[in-house]
Amino acid sequence: MTELAQPVRRARPNLWPFVPAILLTLVLAGLGTMAAIAIRDPGFALEPNYYQKALAYDGEIEQRAKNAELGWRVHVGDVRASGRVAELELELADAEGRPIPGATVELEAFAVARSGLRTTGRANEIAPGIYRARLEGARSGLWEVRVEATLGGTRFTERVRFEMGTAP
Repeated sequence: MTELAQPVRRARPNLWPFVPAILLTLVLAGLGTMAAIAIRDPGFALEPNYYQKALAYDGEIEQRAKNAELGWRVHVGDVRASGRVAELELELADAEGRPIPGATVELEAFAVARSGLRTTGRANEIAPGIYRARLEGARSGLWEVRVEATLGGTRFTERVRFEMGTAP
């Protein structure tokens, strides 16, 4: 009697030990992707130099008292937007509403929805007490302008919020 040859049976590789490693790799890749998106998102932003500002908060309180004593006001006047650039007019007036000419006006402006994208610069006086600045990245929505006006050694600060219309 002849023996029939039995077919050689190959052992299939066991892939189950690699499943946890593959899943862990996918989870880490997903977390890395989400972190990269969050870092680049201009809608998520922290206050620049927030720790230094917190340490100097007593100076902020003193400046607010000085602002109240001065009685100066900043009003957002005409806002002309064209594409992604806007021309912003600020009106600087004293407690009686008289314009304050000759001040040096520095500003920081940003759309509240995109507070990571900030425009800083100087507003130029175009008429007595009226100052104009150029804003890059203009978009419709709520904006905040942080104004610092200096005149003859007197410093005044104010934060103004305004609604910018749809840019044509």
